[in-house]
Amino acid sequence: MICIIAHHYSIHGGVAQMGSYVNSMLGQCLIIGGGLGVNCFIMISCWFLIDSKFKFRSLLKIIFETFFYSVIIELIFKYYNLANISLFDLIKSFAPITFNRYWFVTSYVCLYLISPFINTYIHQLSFKQYKSLLIVLTICIVAYIPHLQLDPFKWALWAGSIIWFLYLYLLIGYYKLYGIKLLEKYSLALFFTTLFVICLYIVSTNILAKYKFISYPGDFYLSYNSILMLICCLSLFSIFRKIRIKSHLINVVASTAFGVYLIHDCIFRSYLWHDIVKTQNFYFSDYLLLHVFLTVMAIYTVCSLIDYLRMQTIERYFFGVYDRYFSKIGYKIDSFFDI
Repeated sequence: MICIIAHHYSIHGGVAQMGSYVNSMLGQCLIIGGGLGVNCFIMISCWFLIDSKFKFRSLLKIIFETFFYSVIIELIFKYYNLANISLFDLIKSFAPITFNRYWFVTSYVCLYLISPFINTYIHQLSFKQYKSLLIVLTICIVAYIPHLQLDPFKWALWAGSIIWFLYLYLLIGYYKLYGIKLLEKYSLALFFTTLFVICLYIVSTNILAKYKFISYPGDFYLSYNSILMLICCLSLFSIFRKIRIKSHLINVVASTAFGVYLIHDCIFRSYLWHDIVKTQNFYFSDYLLLHVFLTVMAIYTVCSLIDYLRMQTIERYFFGVYDRYFSKIGYKIDSFFDI
């Protein structure tokens, strides 16, 4: 989540587009964090979902948390007139997943609903069938890149959809069931190599753009759906999969990561980055990286504390009522997905 906040600093704060020559390149490097964060979160989730049964309670937790922050933040901004919010905007805040207020949550909920069916399909495939399927899918994705470089927005729509998450689900399923020897053996080297190539791509395209060889610096391989970012994230996932950390504090902080995302990346984002953080004051500053570090840590700390308080109060009460009066409905939904 720290990487994702840094990504948002660059994108929503405007550093990558409006900073000085050097700061703009640094901002583009920060964009990498978005790809790392999104892909690794999905990979971790898929790793556990593959061998798990559908649990409506887990899905409800995501839906309730998203609903809570969407409505509360919208009402606060409307009450204090901090943003131009229409009546329809307020209505949409009560159905944030349906109206795609958080693209990631909408796609993830779809993935979660489909996961029981994918699991059944995965376990029916032979090793050869599964391997062939992944090869074909990967080739299709790589072959699709040249056509979509002409239209980055179209590519973002495709990869930001459930299709990309489904591909990652199948990829991680294969990795968990059969392993990937090359990845296991060279994960550290693959991670740093792909990270270096992406950074080199940023620097080289900026130099080419400066001397008018190209119209603007390339940003395609910075997105989480590029082949380089995929290899980078898969390698990073493989590295941390082997690490065992037992810490109650780390577990608590990690449990608030989703809440941190919901709080800082909503309609609040413009007000956050330009009125509170004031990223525009650092577009040409020599202290940009220091400001990024302090800002990211401050946002995570404050949002994490807010979400921890929510979990200990509102969420605990909500699920206390659910477990007492509505759990039977949840069990029936679970049985529906038990295929």
